Amino acid sequence: MSQANLVRTLDLRGKKLSKAGYQELLPRAEMDIASALSEIEPIIESVR
Repeated sequence: MSQANLVRTLDLRGKKLSKAGYQELLPRAEMDIASALSEIEPIIESVR
């Protein structure tokens, strides 16, 4: 997998976007924090 597929860089300098405009451009997780924690807790515990 190339680096281009891992991280996307957005240059927002000088932009005057609304909250909705920023939300449209910036990626968000599809799950909430509580759900994510319940998924990764077993992994964290096994590492400890």
